[in-house]
Amino acid sequence: MLMDYLFDGIVASIENNCIYGKLSPVNKTSQSAHGGNVNFNYITSYKTIYERFGKLTFHFDWPCDKNGNVIVNDKYISCPQEIKPLSLFLQHLALFITADKINFLQWINDFESKLLKTRIFSKWLKEIKEFELPDLKTLNTSRTEWKEDSQEFHLKINRFGHAMDPERGMLAYYGTICESTVSKMLFDKMNKAWYKDTPKEKEITNFLKRNGFITAFDYLHCFILGSGLYNNKEFLKLVSGFKGSTKNSIEIDLSKFLSENFSSLNKTIRTAIKLLQ
Repeated sequence: MLMDYLFDGIVASIENNCIYGKLSPVNKTSQSAHGGNVNFNYITSYKTIYERFGKLTFHFDWPCDKNGNVIVNDKYISCPQEIKPLSLFLQHLALFITADKINFLQWINDFESKLLKTRIFSKWLKEIKEFELPDLKTLNTSRTEWKEDSQEFHLKINRFGHAMDPERGMLAYYGTICESTVSKMLFDKMNKAWYKDTPKEKEITNFLKRNGFITAFDYLHCFILGSGLYNNKEFLKLVSGFKGSTKNSIEIDLSKFLSENFSSLNKTIRTAIKLLQ
């Protein structure tokens, strides 16, 4: 099961006082090789949300056939056959909404209290409570590293565009469970994978042929092209003073810019800024 695409959706639901349920196969054979942690235990996300926010979120398994393909409804092929836990959940939700006067400030807690009287959902809560989250200090991989001296968790990001979706899920997950998460954007001038299929792919290629990565501004320029910030006039105005700089490092105070322009940024950048220190 992939971490990709999952965790930021759960966080968004919790922060907006919505109940969250995901319908997805627990075990599915992918037809393609995509990014992301394919060994990620699906309960990890639900356990993390329960510990961090005290909220119960739900997973409904969409069964697969022996070839790893989801089993679909004969009449509505984009839907599954009946999944009893999901049907039961929706029945409880419909009854709760129509039968009671809802207190919108605590409606999720009230709904959970009634739902947990049903065995299948009390069992789900028991699974979440008994599940042990992995120790971040042991997660030293090609993308993640625990820094004992600074007590920080470092996460490497190395791509843009749609290919960055796995990292977006990782940013949301690690940024939620560890307040001292630090993201590192790493570019390789010899490898185009980090900007492949982005709108400015050709422009980045030509820039690297002419300039390479020599100064901090070279890096900043490629970051602007890859992230889509080239469309943000306020950001371009903010960094215009660094154009042509030969320094090896650049420090930019984004506080005022973010307070005024946060909502105009794309989803990945908003996730990184919101969840990371």
